[in-house]
Amino acid sequence: DALHGFRLLDTDGTGLNYTPARAILQMHNHRPALRARDVRCPVLYFLCLEDTLAPHRVAMRAIDATPNAEVHT
Repeated sequence: DALHGFRLLDTDGTGLNYTPARAILQMHNHRPALRARDVRCPVLYFLCLEDTLAPHRVAMRAIDATPNAEVHT
């Protein structure tokens, strides 16, 4: 599913997908689900049950920890 989505975004047809090395260091520590319980405003989650990049079981743990969460699948 990710490759299909990437191809839709690749408007010039080059297939180039560059990311600065510093971004990898920042992504390693980016785990928003660990902070879900700190959210105080209402949250609307949309889940895709066949998503290979963001598995729904991980999202469900965040939803369970989020006060005022609303789920649509």
